[in-house]
Order: sequence, then structure tokens, then C-alpha cells
Amino acid sequence: MMSLTKTRLAKKLLHIYRQLTFPNTVSIPQIKPIKIKKSARSFSRINLMLPSINEEHFFGGTATALNFFDSFLIKCSDDMNARIIVTDAKPSANSLKRFNAYKVVPMSIDDDFNRQLTFLNADDPSGLVVNENDTFITTAWWTAYAAISIIDKQTEQYGVSNHKLLYFIQDYEPSFYIWSSHYALAESTYTSKIPTIAIF
Repeated sequence: MMSLTKTRLAKKLLHIYRQLTFPNTVSIPQIKPIKIKKSARSFSRINLMLPSINEEHFFGGTATALNFFDSFLIKCSDDMNARIIVTDAKPSANSLKRFNAYKVVPMSIDDDFNRQLTFLNADDPSGLVVNENDTFITTAWWTAYAAISIIDKQTEQYGVSNHKLLYFIQDYEPSFYIWSSHYALAESTYTSKIPTIAIF
């Protein structure tokens, strides 16, 4: 039997295939890979990941998560740093006024201010600064999906494996999607190998 690569048609198809370029795109934007950047600092920091801080999204889930976060910080020691990571919506000028105690810091800048607000940009090749003592609280399923990936990379970068994920669960989110990729992705955040503390 003659090898396929030796037939004229196969050679032509192989040549055409090698000329093709495939765009580096993700069909489900919520799961775009996030790079992380190693920090020179090692302070303890709690990170809240929210899809948006804009007023039009500031209802139920977001408001409750922020109230929980504020209460959580009150219970922490005074030297606990905090960062809010906005994953989706570009913040409006009005929404930023609500967070005037927070310093807006680009995600790739290694800053030591104790209250930070940063905006996730998966297209930024520099990556999100993550130190070995960063802990993450997530809200919507795609923020949990992102945090799971970040914690995996954090473990790899720093050689630590005891990081837990705090997952603020206000709905069974897979049920928002009919059997689909979104359903499977949302459900996967409940079965991650990362030790997870579910907050209902």
C-alpha cells in the first residue's frame, strides 16, 4: 500500500495545510487563559474577583459579595492587604468613586499599597501580579474558573500547594445554561482539585 504522503493529492493537501494560519482565539471569552507575573513581595493579600463594579451591575450578587468581603476584612488582622480584581466590565468614573479607599493599579504592576483595585486583561502579555500568599475569593463561575487557573500557576511558580479557593456561591450556575459547554465549564468549578471553601 502506497503511503499517503507520496500521493500527489496528499502532498498538495499537506502543502496547503502548512500554509494555513489559525488565529489564537477563544470561542468562550470567559475562559481566556490568564498569565501571571511573579511578585517580589510576600505579604498576605485577599483578592475578590468580580465581573463588574458598575452601578448597573451592582445588585444582588455583586452587592452581597462586596458586603461579605468588607466584613471579612474587618475580621482579618490589620496587616492583611486586599485587592479587588474586576474581570469583565470596564468601570465607569462613577463606579470608581465608591472605591475611593482603593488605589487603581494596573494588573502587571507589583505595588504594595494595602487596598488595590485592578482590571483583568487576558490580552496583556505581562500578566497579573500574584505573590505566594495571595488568596482568592470568587463569585460568578467564570471568576472561579479563572482563579483555579491562577492558583495552579501560583503553585507552579512558588512551589506551594496549600492554597485554598473561597467560592462565594449564590446560585447553582450550571442551571443557567442548557446542556452545553457553558454548563460543563460552570459545573467544573465545583469539582476542582483546588481545596475549596464554599460560601453559601
